[in-house]
Amino acid sequence: KATTATPPRRPDSRQTFRVLALTTLLLLPLVAFGGRNPTMAVMFAILSLGYAAVAIPRPMQPLDWSLALLVVAVVLQLIPLPAVIGNLLSPRAAGVRSSLSLVPNAAAWQSLSIEPRLTAQAALELIGVLSLFGAAREQLASGGVRRVSRAIAMIGLSIGYFRLQVL
Repeated sequence: KATTATPPRRPDSRQTFRVLALTTLLLLPLVAFGGRNPTMAVMFAILSLGYAAVAIPRPMQPLDWSLALLVVAVVLQLIPLPAVIGNLLSPRAAGVRSSLSLVPNAAAWQSLSIEPRLTAQAALELIGVLSLFGAAREQLASGGVRRVSRAIAMIGLSIGYFRLQVL
């Protein structure tokens, strides 16, 4: 009885590139900045948005819209508001701001954020992480789960090994 064996399937080069790009973007924040370098946060957000634009060919789903609202909530904290509205939304912000600063700030318009520069950096990191999440979700839905899982395991093993070498 003859059996027909199917030849081994070669991986799609586009899928290989997407998995490699996803793995690189997963590794970038761990190695490059760890949340400290604003330039790397901007680069991570731009690269993640670019990857998501290529990897997600479909319209946004309800989960994507709710995550976009999360980004909007962070960005809204950067908008300067009149003191009356700022005190209504965050009654203790003025006291916290004055206790943390050496120079009193009596500006009529203040943002809700205590440190706007760090809030903007956190918003960029959030945009990068959420766009990478959406792209990874799409990538894993269309295949490549084993490759991405292996890559994540190798990243964890490598970082653990290098961390032991440092100690």
